[in-house]
Amino acid sequence: DWTIASVVFKGGPFLEENTTAAYLMGFARTGGVPVRVGYYFPTGATGTLTATGGHTPFQGTTDDVGTLWLVKHARTDNKTSTFDSDDNSIPTDLTAAIRIKGDYTATFEPIATTEEAKLWRKQGDGGWQEYRSFREPTAYSATENEGDVYYAMSRSVNTIGGTLVAKNQYNRGVVKVVTHNSTTVANVIVVDAVLSDNATDAAVTTPMWAEGAWGEYRGYPRTVNFFEDRLWWASSTNYPDTMWGSQTSDYENMEYSDLGLDTDAIIAPLKDNEVSQIQWMMSRRVMAIGAANREYSLAAQNPEDPITPLDKKSTPQTGFSSGSIQPVMLNDSIFFLQRQGKKLGAMKFDSVTENFVVDDATLLAYGLLDSPPTNIAVSRSPDSLIWVVRTDGVMPTFTYEPKEEVSGWGRQLTQNSANVNIPLGFFESTAVIHGTTEDEIWVCVRRSVFLTDAELAIILSYDTTPTNDVIDMLEILQALDDFAAGTLSLKLVTIMQDMWAEATLISSMGSYEEDVYYIELFAPRDWGSDIEDAKFVDSLVTYDDVTASSAMTGLDHLEGKTVSVFADGVVFDDAVVASGAITLKKATVITTASVVQMGLPYTMKGRSMRLAVPQSPSALQTKIKRVTSVTTRYIRSLLGSAGVEYDIKDTENGTVTEFLTDIGALYSTESADTPKTDRATEGGFNEEAYTVILSDDPVPFTALATITEVEV
Repeated sequence: DWTIASVVFKGGPFLEENTTAAYLMGFARTGGVPVRVGYYFPTGATGTLTATGGHTPFQGTTDDVGTLWLVKHARTDNKTSTFDSDDNSIPTDLTAAIRIKGDYTATFEPIATTEEAKLWRKQGDGGWQEYRSFREPTAYSATENEGDVYYAMSRSVNTIGGTLVAKNQYNRGVVKVVTHNSTTVANVIVVDAVLSDNATDAAVTTPMWAEGAWGEYRGYPRTVNFFEDRLWWASSTNYPDTMWGSQTSDYENMEYSDLGLDTDAIIAPLKDNEVSQIQWMMSRRVMAIGAANREYSLAAQNPEDPITPLDKKSTPQTGFSSGSIQPVMLNDSIFFLQRQGKKLGAMKFDSVTENFVVDDATLLAYGLLDSPPTNIAVSRSPDSLIWVVRTDGVMPTFTYEPKEEVSGWGRQLTQNSANVNIPLGFFESTAVIHGTTEDEIWVCVRRSVFLTDAELAIILSYDTTPTNDVIDMLEILQALDDFAAGTLSLKLVTIMQDMWAEATLISSMGSYEEDVYYIELFAPRDWGSDIEDAKFVDSLVTYDDVTASSAMTGLDHLEGKTVSVFADGVVFDDAVVASGAITLKKATVITTASVVQMGLPYTMKGRSMRLAVPQSPSALQTKIKRVTSVTTRYIRSLLGSAGVEYDIKDTENGTVTEFLTDIGALYSTESADTPKTDRATEGGFNEEAYTVILSDDPVPFTALATITEVEV
């Protein structure tokens, strides 16, 4: 199970540190728990953050809430000569301890032969651990890379002297605004310990402070990515061309510690002569970055090295321009949509030039994305496909197999049986889930359906004033009460609200249609060895029982719609759903079946590219020609038709005319060819010479090739 929860980032990120010495900030604890511990207000302490010196860093509104603030102090507790005990017992508190991060030294002398000094370490809420022991005079140096760590000294006899020194001279306290107050005061909670005066809860003011880079006022990042064991964020409202990388292996820690550690968090603005909003990031050998104006790479000076706070370089790569829809990775390329959504780019990394290059994957499909895309997904099994949902509800797909030099576009439409190019159902979004045998393609589809007789009767029962012939407000209120009580469905109360808003006549309810959104799963490409298990209708319902039946139910979601039927491997008559049910008929005769696939029909159409054969002195594609015969090679297919298509341009708007002949394919797991389809007496001469394959039955059809003869 999983949940969505807010993330409390540690250590930042922050904007540039204040440089005006008179502008001071200070945290004062106002009570509650936890209390001050020695020199520090611990994580969870609450109080106020106050600005003095004439500056107003806060907005004084709810825009302040959630913003982090850095409160940095020069440390006065970075050195101690106090031992926690004179008998080397385990420390019990922090009285003689100091916080250490970075380099530190510990010196002990004199130490007699039988005596011993010890160095103890404690991290966070953990217990004290013996870290080192010393039996002779020592000058010990080490580096502490973790945060929230305390060290303490102990000795076996009080004649041993010692000094513990933390070389990091600053404490980076962090607080988060919980409620707004004014432009100079905010109510805050401590995220990372803040330095105190070791005596009171009063503020210790400091000119070393910085505002958090993220918040309601400055905005939050809009894109995220993992790269080189860091979590990267990019493109806030105020800083659209900036990236922030977490500490290595600590994805919620955004602290830059001032120690120059390679594992520290990173701030990386794009280095360019124009501001360009970062739209996406994607990990390759180096990190690819898509921005509104161009694409970039982010890497160390030597791409073989990891990125560090002091070794990072952003380099402009291409000028394709990137949209906000997140890209997908397929085979050797990153596929992303251009800023206007008219093109799909395929970005590859060239290991020779160490640069990215972008090809236009829509170059030969001009106009395919004129309707703006809204969603993109990728499937890798059984075939490599990119699924793009357009605003008009059509879903183009791009097949990409670079090793086989195969790439090409198709269009997925639903409910297009009346007109192959005009769908009556509309794809809203898509997602791909890795399945057991092949990837699962899930879609949200908007369909228009009729009310069932039972649903219609329920709505009509609310008509308490028949003379008005409209739903009134009192009836709406009653419907809402019934919905709250669980006796009326959300679908029906929504319809009643629409009727009231549009003053729909109750007497017209017999033909009332409602847009409904369905979550549907594409049937697997591999349906097995039995043809009756082939699923080639939409919004499918399957009946599979040893007892053959002609009465099919469970079709309430398709009320009033005409459905196609494929039963026991044979195409049955279409049927209209009434009260969620149909009766199976074959050639108008009621017929029973054991395995039935029922659903909305759609039409499959495949059209070849323009016929092109290299010729001298001019190419065949530019010549006037006529297709005289078409042979279709197919496998695992039923029925279907094939022929040619002509674009007739001598009419007012231009029309497309098809000359097709039924193939009558018989199902086989071996490939087969149709007889040549004679076209000499039909159609005419034109430049395109398109070959067409069409299937409008609820059956599979897989075309392997078309063999075309032409007359020039």
